[in-house]
Parts: sequence; structure tokens; C-alpha cells
Amino acid sequence: MKKLLNRKLTFLAITIAIGTGCYDFDTDEEVSSESLNKIVSSEDEVALRYADGSAAKSCYDYFKSSGYNNEGDGYYWIDPDGSGEQPQVIALCDMTTNGGGWTLLVNRSGDTVNIESCGENLNDFFQSSCGNVFNVSFDESYNIGNTALRKNLVSQGDWRFQIFDSEGVHLEEQTYIIHNNGSDLFPDSVGEVNDLPVFSVCDNNDSNCDTTDVFFKWVGDRFFNIALCESGYFTGDRLHALKGVYGYCHDGLQGEANSKFGDKPGYESLKVWGHMSRARVFQEQIWVR
Repeated sequence: MKKLLNRKLTFLAITIAIGTGCYDFDTDEEVSSESLNKIVSSEDEVALRYADGSAAKSCYDYFKSSGYNNEGDGYYWIDPDGSGEQPQVIALCDMTTNGGGWTLLVNRSGDTVNIESCGENLNDFFQSSCGNVFNVSFDESYNIGNTALRKNLVSQGDWRFQIFDSEGVHLEEQTYIIHNNGSDLFPDSVGEVNDLPVFSVCDNNDSNCDTTDVFFKWVGDRFFNIALCESGYFTGDRLHALKGVYGYCHDGLQGEANSKFGDKPGYESLKVWGHMSRARVFQEQIWVR
């Protein structure tokens, strides 16, 4: 047994369940299960996790747990599929905005033509992990993982699309929140436009919401023509460099995408892969809970 114990652990006690509690071999004392649910620094001190070495599935699960004691924004180890095959990963958690419990999914960089550093198109980008969560910035692309991972992070069906300018200033009027049934807004998408149902699209404060014929429009390898919600998959030979776009629509199939909030509808806010739209000057972060 002694060979199995790693005495170098400084933050975690090696425990074995005894009855309703646990036993700490270092102190010969019983440890309550409640103390193991506390959130502490991991051994490498780069992120937080539970004291017994386990991790919550998402930032929201930490936030709602009995062990959460206002540890606040920062890096946390998460285990999206619990005891499944996916390994634990470090996530950036926002525990204060709009009720807290947000996990950062994606950081779209401010590139000259809205191209990210991973993948050949937006579908590739959203279906693979990309970048380093510690380097999230205006210049760096980041994606936590694919649909299989994302589905375990969106328990409440809340998606926040947060927009920043090149100086890192949050553009609140352009930021929006989408509420759906928890399904992925970025499923594998090649050769088609996905019009995905949502419950509502709301402003930055999640207070002014539209529920009238709202949906989320997503295509991973081309685009929908001239940013119009009524447009379908663009199949023409020209503009073949445009490889992926998404946005919200409201009031049914009418008008430009992303036209409810702010003063930058259509291509002024849509980060179309390969397009020199005005949206190239924005950094966009996608958070979920």
C-alpha cells in the first residue's frame, strides 16, 4: 500500500472511504466528505478543483456545488463527461457575470480576415480543440473542444456571445445571450445551413429579450448569402474563400442576422471566415452554462 501513496502531494489528502466519511493516512484521522468537496488549488497550483482530486463537469457545476465559497473568476479543472473517457481539462470560469457559472468555449481572434489559427474552415475550428486557455487574447484563437465535449457543458442552455474591441474594451451593446434547450449551436456542418431553434435572444444584461420567431443560423464551410436570414447555403463558384459563419435571426426569415441589438447588423458583426468585414476588428468570446 505504501508504494501506492504519493507523499509529495501538498494540497490533496490520500483518502479511503470508511463508512460515511474518509480516512487520511497522513494524520490517522477520519475526514468528512464535506471537507473533500471544498474547492482548492491543484498540486501544480495552476487551477482549482475539489480537494479529493476530482473535478466538476463545468464551471456552472462548481458554482452551484456546496463546496463553492466565492472562489471567483479564474481557472478550474473540469471533467465534462464525469467518469467517461474524456480527460480533465482546465477551463476559464466567469463566476460573476449575469449570475455566474460560465465556461469559456471559444475565443475568436481579431484577424484581418476572421481566420482562426486552427482548421481549414469554421467547422474544423469548432470540431477540434485549439489554442491555450492561458493565452486567450485579441490575437489568439481558442476552442475548448468539439460537440461531444460541448454537450456536457451546456446544462442550462445559456450561450453568451461577448464582443471586445482591439483594446480589450467590452462592447456591451453588441454582446448578446441566447437561450435554447441545451443542444449544441455548432454541430458538424458541411454542405448545409443549419437553422437551429432557440427560445430567445437577449441583450448583454439578459433583460431585453426577443422570443418572436428567433433561431440561430450556422454553416461551417461556406456562408448564407449577404448575411440575410432568409438565405440558404451559398453554392456559387465565386467567394469560395468564405468558409463559415453564424448569427442569430429574429422575427422569422426577415432581414440581416444579428440586427436586434447594437448598431452593427449583418457583416458588420458577423465574423465570416475569410471575409474582410468590419467584424474582423472584434474579438469574440463564447461562454456557456
